Amino acid sequence: MGKTKQQILDLYRVHKFDVISAQGITGIMIPQVLQDRLVVTLHGNNLQRGLALCKFARNSEIRNSVHWAPESFFRNIVGHYLYGGLERRACKVAKLVITLTPTEAYYARKNYSVPNQRIRIVPNAIVGPESAGSRIAQIPGRKKVILSVGSLEFIKGTPILTKAMRLVLASTKDIIFVTVGDGPLMNCVGMLKDEYPERVVVIRKACDALHSIYARSTVLVQGSLYEAFGLSIGEAMLAGKPVVAFRLSSIPHLVIDNVTGRLAKPASVSDLAMKTLNLVENEEEIRTMGLNAKRIVNEFYSVRVVGSLMENVLKEVY
Repeated sequence: MGKTKQQILDLYRVHKFDVISAQGITGIMIPQVLQDRLVVTLHGNNLQRGLALCKFARNSEIRNSVHWAPESFFRNIVGHYLYGGLERRACKVAKLVITLTPTEAYYARKNYSVPNQRIRIVPNAIVGPESAGSRIAQIPGRKKVILSVGSLEFIKGTPILTKAMRLVLASTKDIIFVTVGDGPLMNCVGMLKDEYPERVVVIRKACDALHSIYARSTVLVQGSLYEAFGLSIGEAMLAGKPVVAFRLSSIPHLVIDNVTGRLAKPASVSDLAMKTLNLVENEEEIRTMGLNAKRIVNEFYSVRVVGSLMENVLKEVY
């Protein structure tokens, strides 16, 4: 770390930069003499992630899945607490701290003791994945597609999500479940695939086909137990797709209940399944919510809007 600080000082002597923008824990690498121009951006609150994982570990689906990836489960809890301590140090020395949502601002005040006057809220800009022209996702048939995008791990609620999708698939034959992502809990998806080999599509790496996957989907279902913002949620909304997710952390800032999607009770398998089924079966709501979702993303989360907010924050420093 000492070598990194010296390199930053050497750069400053040459370029005389006005603002130093650091992501989370990297703020602790900024030399003390330059901390008056340091802005730390928190893309999530690591301590809160650890607390959420501990809280929902009591859920039967999470608990029953720990034996598949015990190291990943406990490493995530310990890791988030350790990273949380480093983030707290970085926020303590920063002139300004940027969070993605008002909920994240609350976590910064509560967990890292950041005074409200030093917090600024700037969301992520939502930019959809680029179309790759001829690259089209191979999703069979004309059935409705429930899509999930994200890593397969505990904090993403993979065991809860797959159990909910098992209930959905058992309720109707008119649905295909597509999951995009990989991770230590691939076994959860594998078991679902074994039960419904023709109606579960597993795509480990989306690459340049992700654009067509969103286009082909009917709704996005998100099982996360903590989200600082939710990139896949934003991408689906930009593609004009409604989202079903849990009512927790920062998710309600994007998924507005009955406006851009449906919100289920946190960590509830049955409620997530029910809300998903009810939405998928209502084509008028799918269309209306999809239009609302795209409009809201373009109005509040475009590169132009977010870039202007960030510019204003940086101007406060210099």
